[in-house]
Amino acid sequence: MYYFRAIVKAQEYSPRVLELTEAIVRMNPAHYSVWQYRYQTLLRTNSPLEDELELMDKIASQNLKNYQVWHHRRLLQLQ
Repeated sequence: MYYFRAIVKAQEYSPRVLELTEAIVRMNPAHYSVWQYRYQTLLRTNSPLEDELELMDKIASQNLKNYQVWHHRRLLQLQ
């Protein structure tokens, strides 16, 4: 978690951030701050949102009642 805090403080937006945030949300899919930072990183790095939606399908199917996962998915679909 300290690594995530350091990345946020440094305002880093990179593929490395996407790897880190994916690892964190796989451990704790209810971590709202991580989802928000991941979304911002996806947009700033022009990452393919289709790939992210595929990942969301996997995570959402395992966490059907998780608001943060569905909110992130909704934001992606609005883009």
